[in-house]
Amino acid sequence: MIVSAEILRELLDYNPDTGNFIWKERTEKHGSGRAIRSWNARYAGRPAFVHFDYGNYLRASIFGRFHSAHRVAWAIINGDPVPDFLDHIDGDRRNNRIHNLRPVSKAENSRNRGLRSDNTSGRSGIYVTKSGTFKARIFANGRDQHLGTFKEFEEAAAARKQAEERFGFFEGHGERQGTAWKAGAA
Repeated sequence: MIVSAEILRELLDYNPDTGNFIWKERTEKHGSGRAIRSWNARYAGRPAFVHFDYGNYLRASIFGRFHSAHRVAWAIINGDPVPDFLDHIDGDRRNNRIHNLRPVSKAENSRNRGLRSDNTSGRSGIYVTKSGTFKARIFANGRDQHLGTFKEFEEAAAARKQAEERFGFFEGHGERQGTAWKAGAA
């Protein structure tokens, strides 16, 4: 993060209970008089982080560089440095309440993903074969692991769920957002 937690606290009011940000008035410390007056007239007192990036994270431009809301929230509350990976516990990238954010490793972060948009079976790691059976797989411990081929979707889903539990995936991994994303939601 280029902007320090101290400067972020000067620029933004963050409510950790709602996850919302409001732009504060800027002072001469943050730029020239005319530019600051113009900026304050346009943005001060208004919501910040109202645009989305390609990954559907809320973001805002701060001094010409885009920052993600969840990383700024973490910095404001916990200071610098911000961990490399922050996870939204409930899987909702718009929920930037501080209790919904946790530092994780890269591997842990990948164990709390939602269902991919190109998924056709409705369940992560389950694929329909040309013969009409259901193949279950999981990527864990650095490798793709075959869990079996099943006649019924429910059997494949059960094998996948068992493997997720065995490898420490988070509850709700690979499910559509809003269905099983209950853990930690407020």
